[in-house]
Amino acid sequence: MIEVLITIVVMSFGFLSLAAFQMGTLKHLSGSNQHYLVTSLATSMGESLRANDTGINEYHGVETKDFVTDCSTPSNCSIAEQDLARWKTILANHALQDGSAMVEIDGNNARIAISWVEKSTSALVNSANSETQTYTLQVPL
Repeated sequence: MIEVLITIVVMSFGFLSLAAFQMGTLKHLSGSNQHYLVTSLATSMGESLRANDTGINEYHGVETKDFVTDCSTPSNCSIAEQDLARWKTILANHALQDGSAMVEIDGNNARIAISWVEKSTSALVNSANSETQTYTLQVPL
């Protein structure tokens, strides 16, 4: 009888360890999905910058949090305004908590920075813990 109880305790400990491992894996998977999304968004904006070389200065210094324009009819907006409006919508719709992006043009280079709040390792226990992440991409124009 005691052997059965010891077996149950050992098996319970093993199952709890497996559950903790699974929780850690899910947390890291969520973080890598956000990093992939941010990298894709920055690359997309870099390609838009290179494609719109005549209106390149319209992108400079614009931060998506502060960017407000109505591009519901594309004829009312420049290509840069359309790109920024699309970018802001994508940031808002892809669950990047407090996501914002900024473009800075410096001569023949563009700096694209995307910031968002990512929950830290201890966020599974305490949702108040989070970290602001920033991804920066340098694009030669």
